[in-house]
Amino acid sequence: MTQNDSPSPRRCAADVMPAEDLRAIERSDSVRSLLTIRFHGGLVGVLLPVALIAVDFLALGEGCLRVRDSLSAYYHSGARDVFVIGLGIVGFLLFSYKLDRRSVANAASTVAGVAAVLVAVFPTKLPDPIPVGECGAGSALPLPTPLQQRLPFDTSVVHLSAAAVVFGMFVLMCVLTALHDRRNPFLRPAVAPAGSGRLTRLLAQVSNRLGWRFHLGCALTIVVIGGLCLLASRTHTTLPLHFGPLWVAEVVGILAFSASWFVKGLDDMFFRREPWSRREMSDIRMAVARGESLTVAPGDGDGPPAGESAVRELRYLV
Repeated sequence: MTQNDSPSPRRCAADVMPAEDLRAIERSDSVRSLLTIRFHGGLVGVLLPVALIAVDFLALGEGCLRVRDSLSAYYHSGARDVFVIGLGIVGFLLFSYKLDRRSVANAASTVAGVAAVLVAVFPTKLPDPIPVGECGAGSALPLPTPLQQRLPFDTSVVHLSAAAVVFGMFVLMCVLTALHDRRNPFLRPAVAPAGSGRLTRLLAQVSNRLGWRFHLGCALTIVVIGGLCLLASRTHTTLPLHFGPLWVAEVVGILAFSASWFVKGLDDMFFRREPWSRREMSDIRMAVARGESLTVAPGDGDGPPAGESAVRELRYLV
């Protein structure tokens, strides 16, 4: 290959870039992909308790509804596959989400993801027989899994330890988000683009109204409800509708963290950390894709101009 045949450094120019890539850049699809991961991870966590109860109801086949003592107890039920798959999805998303970014919050997310996978892999202890007269009393007792039989230690110890790490990281991530938002005010409010639907306008209002106190409240909710449910479990207190204290603590913890996770994603959705608008962000991305020199500054003069780190980040995203 001669010098004249060497590839041009401007191979990513707009005149040769595939149309689908240009559309992805202009619509900021790289940012939306992160939001999609965040949304789906939270959605799986929220729907998991409902899915476990529904599938277990179908598996029992007795026409009655039973809520087991904890989410982990569904491992030894007809809903085992749903439990393992659901936790595996959440675990891998938490582990891989912004894995290459160096921060305490992302490290906590990685630890939570690994711990969630361990919860799915190492089963909890076998449940006690269901009392006569209750839903599912006629079902055969579950047997130890091959993994439980082969390992020389009690897998429930690993299971419970990993579950405690997951919820501990949930609390830490909510607290870190609250501290970050309090120390670093947003550069711009959430504004729905012209012509947006009612849902988008509503989400913009939610993003503007729920600040660092909301994330701190989510962390406190996990701690307080978890403590109260642990106390109820130790004192053998019966909760309304015969819900198990551990089940309530797990579900409330998942819902609280998912709420914080979702609201945090709205800040990215509306570019609240950036001094420019969505339209200006798209123009910047297109300029980077064309290899043009950049002099980046907000169009309305609101906020500081982007520095070299922002330009490098944009080049990475493109």
